[in-house]
Amino acid sequence: MSDDEYDITGDLTIHGTTKLATFRNTFGGLGRDHFGAERAGFLCKTLVHRSDFGFVLQHSSGVWRRRRGG
Repeated sequence: MSDDEYDITGDLTIHGTTKLATFRNTFGGLGRDHFGAERAGFLCKTLVHRSDFGFVLQHSSGVWRRRRGG
């Protein structure tokens, strides 16, 4: 990891299911918004497996749907 990269770990909740997730964050820089306040920008990435949150792929349609009862 470089000096501009950080890992943030916390709870990620999707449709009532909570899992521990780690996000890789890269500092993008500082800037000012249209009110003149200083803001920081970050790029955040993680990998989410939809099945961990109760979604299944319906092979006939190719659409992810919430599993019933989950």
